[in-house]
Amino acid sequence: MNVLNIITGSDNGGGGEYVLNICRSTLFNPSLICIGEGKLLEKALNENINVRALNVKEIMGKSLEEYIEENNIDIILWHGAKAFFLHKLMNNKIKNKSIAVVHSNFKNDFSNNGIKKIFFTPLSYLGLRSFKRYIAVSKVIKELIKKSFDAEKIYVVRNSIDIKTILGDLDITREKIGIGEDQFLFINVGRLHPVKNQINLLKGYKLLTSKYKNCKMIIVGDGSEKKRLEKYINENNLDDFVIMLGEQDKAYRYIDLSDANILSSKNEGGEPPIVVLEGAVLTKPTLCSDIGFLKEIINKERGYIFNPNNEYEIFKAMENCLNDSNRLTKAEKLKEYVLENHTMEKFYEQYYMIFNECIRKDSNNE
Repeated sequence: MNVLNIITGSDNGGGGEYVLNICRSTLFNPSLICIGEGKLLEKALNENINVRALNVKEIMGKSLEEYIEENNIDIILWHGAKAFFLHKLMNNKIKNKSIAVVHSNFKNDFSNNGIKKIFFTPLSYLGLRSFKRYIAVSKVIKELIKKSFDAEKIYVVRNSIDIKTILGDLDITREKIGIGEDQFLFINVGRLHPVKNQINLLKGYKLLTSKYKNCKMIIVGDGSEKKRLEKYINENNLDDFVIMLGEQDKAYRYIDLSDANILSSKNEGGEPPIVVLEGAVLTKPTLCSDIGFLKEIINKERGYIFNPNNEYEIFKAMENCLNDSNRLTKAEKLKEYVLENHTMEKFYEQYYMIFNECIRKDSNNE
């Protein structure tokens, strides 16, 4: 069974990692076309994934059609706004079974850029409307698709994690980044973007540091909010309490150094986000925004939840974690849940069943 993934080559977030996970499967024969170059393309090449880069002009020409024919592609998975709109433009040319994989709330994808939001959000919507089958990465996204489009079928395949790879690749020390072993270390991993809400996280953290001086926070990521966050840190005398590490490959190596993993997002596409899964398998206490269906995973038995719009609640969640003698017990319970529900084996099996169902239904309709 030959499965082609199409996504922009510059995707370097959770969606890109999700696609790489599909491309690592041995249950079916995956391949990848990157729309243009970028970090996702580089990662795929470094892993020897079957990948090819095509620009939009080449895709709109004959290159994509030729690739599909030459490689006997059975199913095409389209990921992201640019891919969705290309499907809209090429729908009549491509007769293969196409599925849109929706990684995020497509209404908010460009919320940090007014011009892009005006132009690209409608194009993404038009692209998505050209599909009949969808795979959502969470229940929240499934409900959004259900309300927005006339879908023949909506599947849900949540994020999963390669546990062996993570546990076998932990080579960073606290000493390397200048953090003492006796300091309580929080970590936040994610794009520096308004939806990731690091500004409210820092506001809550400021309240914590006014009361507890032996804390440290590292923020791993890059993005449009970087200057704003750096300015807030400087103006509020948090320079000794926060380290901005920038974007890091294999960010889970830094999660391993932490005492607690914190997700402050206002909304998330993946369920649960990969960074939460990484913290869970490393047995790190998890603090998480009370959003969407995440409360089914991160509850009071498995972690600490808070309203991401309330800096005082963020502060209290951090304080509760800091002072909780049972925080590692909660972390163990979250780890057990993840090992039971979010392994790569289950991820691949779900995709394999979806592909078989689509092929079988189409064969019956011929």
